[in-house]
Amino acid sequence: MVSIREYAKSRRISASYVSKLISQGKIVLHNGEIDPQEADARRAMFTRAGKGQRRWRRRHPDAAAKPAVGGPWSGSVQECSVCGQRHWIVPTKACAKCGRIYSPHYSAKCDTHNPDPNTFCSASCAGVAPPKPLRRICEQCGDPRGYSVEEARRFGDSEPDRFCEEDCFSDFQAGKSRAETRARLLAHLREDEGYAVGDVRKSGWSWLLEG
Repeated sequence: MVSIREYAKSRRISASYVSKLISQGKIVLHNGEIDPQEADARRAMFTRAGKGQRRWRRRHPDAAAKPAVGGPWSGSVQECSVCGQRHWIVPTKACAKCGRIYSPHYSAKCDTHNPDPNTFCSASCAGVAPPKPLRRICEQCGDPRGYSVEEARRFGDSEPDRFCEEDCFSDFQAGKSRAETRARLLAHLREDEGYAVGDVRKSGWSWLLEG
């Protein structure tokens, strides 16, 4: 499950567009979050394949369209030979595994770890397990266990590429040292959670005692 913003970013569409689909009942929320695979399937069900190509032919019945040259989207942009205006034509095709209509551009390796986006709509359809998320070390607290960017984003972190949580980002903004941040985290465990020193060590937070 992911948030609306995370889903929109992973599919390279706007969050407002996703919100509109939700308000229209075309995408269903589950406790405020989106099931990406379910949302993809429902978007495909309500998408009219070839709509962009038909719009192009209606607007330019006598013009020859030529593909734009250069850039990662060069195969999806067509330029009118009469007015010179560029139009986005996003190609779609049917997944060889599940038959779902999808766009190879939105199923790229960097988005879904799909090894063959021209044949399959997702890594699961291609029979490949996505790799484990890359774990980073927070620049502020230095938690050696690391964190993933997706985990930080899920909790609304402003700088998920650098900090494991918003509190660490706030400490950085305030000019606090790593020792001060660790002292804050340790105080939370000791005072708010009631952890004894032994409990801190057993629960995997022993790195906080290093200062």
